[in-house]
Amino acid sequence: MFLIDQLKTFVFGGNPNDPKYQPKTIGEYKPPQSKHEGTQSSEREYPTPAKYLQNPELIPKYYSFQSNMITDEDLQPGMLRNLEVDKRLTLPTRTHIRFLITATDVIHSWAVPSLGIKADAVPGRLHRVTTFIQREGVFYGQCSEMCGTLHGFMPIVIEAVSPQVYAAHAKKYYVDE
Repeated sequence: MFLIDQLKTFVFGGNPNDPKYQPKTIGEYKPPQSKHEGTQSSEREYPTPAKYLQNPELIPKYYSFQSNMITDEDLQPGMLRNLEVDKRLTLPTRTHIRFLITATDVIHSWAVPSLGIKADAVPGRLHRVTTFIQREGVFYGQCSEMCGTLHGFMPIVIEAVSPQVYAAHAKKYYVDE
């Protein structure tokens, strides 16, 4: 699998050591909450600076949100039980991406098998994993480290979209740094 990922880099070009996007993922042990039990996430919406609204070619790079598993009561038809989240991590296709992975409480493991990603999330350590998503779609993963009683309820959902769709999505969460 590692060889295949490296061949993708040679075929599609670019430098994986200088990624265009660098999401930081933080594993945290929290029980799932129903929408009816209060706020489900600590999402902060940032206003998009006017310069980015006027020039759609610029793609924002920094935004922040929290993603939580959807409870059984909140599932809609077609959703996958124990795999759906309230906010998906949206990423552009055909772009080098480096994930920075850590945890705040116990050791977790951030795994998305269909993208060939599995990395330990250790408190106090920052692990880097690079990938290059070739096609649009939804990719599911889970914590793959026995981190506690709710270990099976820590889904990961990545939605890969075109760079244009990503630009429109990221503007909702933009942080001007």
